[in-house]
Amino acid sequence: LAQQETQRGARLSVVAQVADAWLTLAAENQRLLLAEGLRDSQQKSLNLIERQYQLGAVSGLQQARAQTAFEAARGEAARTAAAVRQTRLALELLAGQPLPDALLPSGQIGQATALPALPGGLPATVLLQRPDLRAAEQLLQAASFDVGAARAARFPRLTLTANTGVRSPEVDNLFRGGNSFWSLLPSLDLPIFDAGARRAQVDVTEATRRELIANYEAALQTAFRETADALTVRDSLTERMAAQQAQVEAATRSLNIAEQSYRLGASSQLELLDAQRQLTAAQLGLVALRQTEQSNRVLLLRVLGGRWTAGG
Repeated sequence: LAQQETQRGARLSVVAQVADAWLTLAAENQRLLLAEGLRDSQQKSLNLIERQYQLGAVSGLQQARAQTAFEAARGEAARTAAAVRQTRLALELLAGQPLPDALLPSGQIGQATALPALPGGLPATVLLQRPDLRAAEQLLQAASFDVGAARAARFPRLTLTANTGVRSPEVDNLFRGGNSFWSLLPSLDLPIFDAGARRAQVDVTEATRRELIANYEAALQTAFRETADALTVRDSLTERMAAQQAQVEAATRSLNIAEQSYRLGASSQLELLDAQRQLTAAQLGLVALRQTEQSNRVLLLRVLGGRWTAGG
């Protein structure tokens, strides 16, 4: 049974890797669209500047700047296109076969997925479905330990998330200095591990007994640490994404103003190019944050054992 749980853990890990690769491909597709859009915009600017240069309306320096900006955008578009191809190959390698376009991401990341949001009031007992913890429990059962008693003695009674779905303060308290919850040695010889389901015919040595209890506690610590780390990342994502969206909107307005001002001759070519670069950078930042947010959901599903509830 422990080996079956280990196999389930390996399967869950592969599923998470495939999901992450799929999300990475979705993000790279959007980066390619942005890179191609910037390249096309720089191409139009270059064509305009070259006509003005031929008419003597602009200097050679302005023409050279436009050429430089276009070539940089063209190179970035080519690099991103290669990244898309590499990411798709990586996804197909994980899947073990070529994938049809219908199974590949389309649309904006986040809108193209159906990953559930983290619910509020999530109990810590949901971690009991983790394959590594269940495997450790099966090994305790194989050694005739009373797993129910062991769980009752070692498992923290707390909630992982507050009502709003953010990390519960109780999770942080587990890892603060001075907290003796994880102290192992004083509890190794508690009577609860010597009675109950222990079979008389099984002679478990003290070294094996210590090792299995230590492994069980290590699995618990890993479960809570991984969950706390994932929840820490999640807590800031909503505000970060809202700020990045506002930055994109502001950069879009700035570019529109710069384009109008440049056509009227009230601003320089450098101001226009700078506005274009700022908008692209803001859009790329938003794509990265959306990818992080979706990948965080995948990570939480993995560290919680594959679902939000133990029975769901």
